[in-house]
Amino acid sequence: MKRTLVFFTAILTLGFANAQKSSSLTSGNYGSIMTIEKKMQRIGYSVLGDTVESNRIKGSREFIKLLVEALKVENSFQYKFDSLPYLAKVYPEDSSFRIFTIQVMLDNYTYVHFGAVQLNRKNIKLIPFKDFSDTFAIPPLTQELTNKNWLGAVYYRCFTKMVKGKPMYFLFGFDQNDILSQKKYIEPMRIINDSLIKFGYPIFQKGKVIAPDQIVFDPHSKKRMKMPGKIKPGKTYHRYMLEYRRGGTASLTYDREKDRILFDHLAPIDNKSYEAGFMKLSDGTYEGFHWKNDNWVWQEFVTVAEKDDNRPIRPVPSPSGSSVQEKQ
Repeated sequence: MKRTLVFFTAILTLGFANAQKSSSLTSGNYGSIMTIEKKMQRIGYSVLGDTVESNRIKGSREFIKLLVEALKVENSFQYKFDSLPYLAKVYPEDSSFRIFTIQVMLDNYTYVHFGAVQLNRKNIKLIPFKDFSDTFAIPPLTQELTNKNWLGAVYYRCFTKMVKGKPMYFLFGFDQNDILSQKKYIEPMRIINDSLIKFGYPIFQKGKVIAPDQIVFDPHSKKRMKMPGKIKPGKTYHRYMLEYRRGGTASLTYDREKDRILFDHLAPIDNKSYEAGFMKLSDGTYEGFHWKNDNWVWQEFVTVAEKDDNRPIRPVPSPSGSSVQEKQ
C-alpha cells in the first residue's frame, strides 16, 4: 500500500508560484476538462468494482493521473466533476479550496484512501494527503496529524468556525474500515501554508460517561445479579470518532440552524462490550456537541424533534438478557 502512496504523492505535488484566484472557465478549457472527465468515467468501474486488487490499484493510478491532468487546465477550480459520484468533493463556505477524496478496497477488506486539497487559484496548486492509517494501532484521537501522515477518510461535509481569530475547518469523514466495522470522524483542519495542512485540535470536550447497569448471571447462586455501571472521567479529543458494526448505520451531521453537531448514540448489542466498536449499533437516541467558548462541548442527550414527549431513551438489559427500551 505504501508504494502506491509514493506514486500518488509524486503525482499530486504540483504547484505554481502564481497565487491569483481562479476565475471563469473559457469554453475551450471547459471542453478540455470535459474530455478528460469522460476518460475518468470509463475507468471508474476499475477503481470500484473490479474483482482483482491489482486492477483496482491500476485503475486508481490512471484515475488520479487524469484528475491531475484536468486540474492543470487554467481555472480548473470552477469545474465541478459532477459526473464522478465516487470522487468525493467538499468545499468550505467561502470556496477558498476544495478537497478531493477517493477510496480503493484491498483484498483483505480494508481500504486505502487518496486525497488532496486544491486551493482556489488560477493555476494548479494541490496539497496531497498520505494515508498512514495502517500505521496506527488505535485511532489517534488525541494527536495532531498532518497531510503527511493522514488518518484517511472520504469526506462528505465541511464547515468553518473561527478559533482564536483564524478559520478552522471541520470535516465529516467516512471510513469503511474493515470486514467488522465502519467509522465516521469529525476532523478539525487548518491550512498552515501551501504545502502543510494540520489535522486535529484539542477542541472536543467530553464530560464523564456513565455506562448503564448490567444484569449478569452468577453461576454460584444461579441467579441473575445487577452489576453497577462504570463511570469514566471526561476527556479532550483532537477529533471525534464513531465506530459501529459493519452493515449498521450511524448519523454524524451538523445542524447549522442550532449550531450543533449531532450523532447517533451507539450501544453494544450484548450490553457489555463498550470498548468494541464492531459490537455497537445505534439505539435510536442522539448525542451531540454544542459550540461554546471556542470548543465543542458534549451533550449526552440531544432532542432532535420539537416534541414534549421526545425524552431520552437508552436500552437497558431485561431479565432475559435481551435489550429493552426504557424511558428515563
